[in-house]
Amino acid sequence: MAFTLDDLKFLRIVGIADDTPLDDAVAATAEEESSATQPDGTIRLLEEYGIPVTRENYLHLAFMGNPPPEPLDGEIEAELPEELRIDVVTEAWKKELKDALKARARKR
Repeated sequence: MAFTLDDLKFLRIVGIADDTPLDDAVAATAEEESSATQPDGTIRLLEEYGIPVTRENYLHLAFMGNPPPEPLDGEIEAELPEELRIDVVTEAWKKELKDALKARARKR
């Protein structure tokens, strides 16, 4: 997974990221980004056989006809190609996170 500079700054703020200089970290993720632009193998197979690339078709193929029930576990959801993911981050959650970060910054 590739992180933007803003992602890395956020991870540092919440105490998750390591002490790798941001320039080095961004450069290291550039290689991942170039490989991320290649089509997913499951998507390539769907396209090769003329099957519509939908979330349902992708999950059926990826899980050999026995996909997990919806809603998917967060780990499985994160592994899906971006265009097939369901955005689970709501505006309320974003506001709550923003408020928590402001409160944390005031404590410092």
